[in-house]
Amino acid sequence: MARKGSIFLSKPILVTAVIVLVGGLLAGWIFGWWSINSETDGTEMRAIYTVQRRDMTISVTQAGEIQARSYTDYVCEVEGRPSIVDVVREGTYISPEDVANKRVLIQLDTSELQEFHTKQKITFVVAEAEFTGAKETLAIQHNQNESDIQAALLAVKFARMDLAKYLSEELTDDLLKRAKDSPGQADQLLTKFVKGLIKEPDSPKWGGAALQAKRVLESKIKLAKGTHKRDDNRLRGTKRLHDKEYVAASELESDELARQRSEIDVQQAETAMSLFMRYDLPKEIERLFSDYQEAKRALDRTRASVRSKLAQAQAKLKSAQATYDLQKEQLDKLTTQLAACTIRATTPGMVIYSTSMNYEARERDPIEIGDIVHKGQKMLTIPNSSEVAGVVRVHESWIEKVHPDLPVRVTADPFPDSVFEGSVETVSPLPDAQSRWANTGLKVYTTYVSIKGRDHVLRPGMSAKMEIVIDELEDVLCVPLQAVANMNGAKMCYLVTPAGLEGRVVETGQYNDSFVEITGGLSEGDVVSLIPPRLNGVTDDKTDRQDEDDQKDKTKRKDKAPKKSTGTPAVKPAKAL
Repeated sequence: MARKGSIFLSKPILVTAVIVLVGGLLAGWIFGWWSINSETDGTEMRAIYTVQRRDMTISVTQAGEIQARSYTDYVCEVEGRPSIVDVVREGTYISPEDVANKRVLIQLDTSELQEFHTKQKITFVVAEAEFTGAKETLAIQHNQNESDIQAALLAVKFARMDLAKYLSEELTDDLLKRAKDSPGQADQLLTKFVKGLIKEPDSPKWGGAALQAKRVLESKIKLAKGTHKRDDNRLRGTKRLHDKEYVAASELESDELARQRSEIDVQQAETAMSLFMRYDLPKEIERLFSDYQEAKRALDRTRASVRSKLAQAQAKLKSAQATYDLQKEQLDKLTTQLAACTIRATTPGMVIYSTSMNYEARERDPIEIGDIVHKGQKMLTIPNSSEVAGVVRVHESWIEKVHPDLPVRVTADPFPDSVFEGSVETVSPLPDAQSRWANTGLKVYTTYVSIKGRDHVLRPGMSAKMEIVIDELEDVLCVPLQAVANMNGAKMCYLVTPAGLEGRVVETGQYNDSFVEITGGLSEGDVVSLIPPRLNGVTDDKTDRQDEDDQKDKTKRKDKAPKKSTGTPAVKPAKAL
């Protein structure tokens, strides 16, 4: 029964037809290949190649991967164990507009932090008030200290002025100089100073109130003596007149009383002078000098007191400031923690959960709403898809030829028809440790490739084939790799002649996966065998072995090549002519 748009055959007939078709195609291909690429000498068929000039690319092709140059990891910065309230879907593309609008990627629970923040804000306000009060107290203390010191300085100044007023500037300077030169001997110094002053009552050094008081006393003595002399003369005159009975006895008695009174005045004036010189002068000098010394000591005490009060005010301020800073730091920290509960986009790209990069973590505890996270835990990753690079691991047999700035042709697996140009950026100086542990003896070097003209189609994670172009040879003689053998260390090619195979020593240059450059020993148009005599069953005493060095290197690269992303590429079959 046939249906529209389909052809149905019985099963035996279909199987038979397929076998016949495949067999016919295979037989035709083998016959055509040997017909074109082989010659016969009547006993055997041999693959040959005609030596010719051609352009040859020296390159190494490896499987690699497209990776982002940079990633943005979104990490939990909140202390404690907050839970996820909301999270953006994995695979969501974050556009530059989303970044500009600060799109929220993750929202963590803020209820507990908000309570702590409110309490800390109250504590901070109290600390701020104490800090402000301590600053004002310190300012007031500065002003008070200046006033106290100024008052103490004025007291010293006035005490010295009082001393100078009483003694004179000259005597005051002399006394203070002696006191300064002999500290701790004020009493002896003052006694000696006063005695010297009393011994020289008529010295020109006298001055000030002391001189004025001495002059007053001296004038009183002088006036008293003058009055006494006058009364004494009058009494003598009155006595002569009384003897002659010219005056009455009462008048004589009055003059005698006047004379006695003036005599007493003289004694009183002299006694006052003596008391002044013996007691009042030393007492006043000592009192004024003591006042001056006490004013100086009071100044020292004031200075010490203001330093102590200032230090206390400063200590209080420092304590208040430390408390303020600590509370502010705690408040700022809680404010930052609250802000950190809302994680916003900072770079464009595709959102990838951190657990997606680890299969076990994804199966055990994938990122989802309600999850408890901790500080430092990576939650999301956004690779920067606008900046990608190729990563390829080069086998050690090629590493000496691979260096920065070599051109690279990149073909991404999703775009096999597009070739992206690039260049080698860096080559690791040491073999990749992970590959060495995974496969003992295999050494590959991680190489980074910068890619041009990506057109934003290459994405991180894509597999790609990367051909590192080591050199471009133009118009050189070359033969397939299998045409060169090694005999006793010499490179040999076997020319096809009517008489059979003829071995010829050749000089080789650079090679790639398929061809080797011939720099001597062959000419263009020579026909060489692609199968060494030993492999073809022909015995030749002169033939030792094939090119074992090249074959060993080739075999080693092939055996050690990783299945997907490391190792050297397999040798391509040469097209025989």
